[in-house]
Amino acid sequence: MHCCDSGVGRKLGNREFDCKRPMSSGEVCEHVHPGQWPFQVELVLDDHLGFTEALVRCRHCGATSLLRMLDWRGPLRVMRMAPMTSDHGDRLIRDLTRGSCDVNRAGAELQHVRLTPLSRVLILIDTRGPRIEARADAPAGVTIPGAAWRDLPCNGEWVDYVRSNTEMVNG
Repeated sequence: MHCCDSGVGRKLGNREFDCKRPMSSGEVCEHVHPGQWPFQVELVLDDHLGFTEALVRCRHCGATSLLRMLDWRGPLRVMRMAPMTSDHGDRLIRDLTRGSCDVNRAGAELQHVRLTPLSRVLILIDTRGPRIEARADAPAGVTIPGAAWRDLPCNGEWVDYVRSNTEMVNG
């Protein structure tokens, strides 16, 4: 069942969304698929020729995720997703954008989110669109690296994996 198929629209803050049920933490929303760009970028946390880490919200259902770059080649970026409840996403965005008298608070909250379990879904984004070029599950038995992209090889290996896995799935 698609997340937009039951009930009435839902509202987060002052925004109305088409989808009817909230996403649970750890669940990647069903609007994340090739050929689309379902995300509203709420807050860019790191940038290198386009965002490399950002808090995003699905334009359709309001599902919030942390996208973290795993690999890149030219304009193509493989992103890891750390889905979170919309309430958690709302609080984090509010806390990171309003400031605090505790200078360590934003860093601590962000570190907590970075430790959120990653989904097994990898998405290949073409930054020229932007749009999702491909979506694939990480290989079984392989741990998705949790390190920041600057500490990873970024040699295009994951770009090739997502492309080839998608081609195999799509025939």
